[in-house]
Amino acid sequence: MRLSKIKRNAIDYGGKIMSNFFDEIMQGLLEAAEIAKGNITLTEWENMPAPTFYVADNV
Repeated sequence: MRLSKIKRNAIDYGGKIMSNFFDEIMQGLLEAAEIAKGNITLTEWENMPAPTFYVADNV
């Protein structure tokens, strides 16, 4: 699908498709920055084949 068609579809839906996409990207980047600073504690998930981490809900 051409970018112009994707952009037109996003505008047809009030820009919500692209707006939500960029909002989610920005939220993810902000969370990654806080993790990198050590402000969000990660917990290692046990018994996984690769190192896997998550943010505990009760922290």
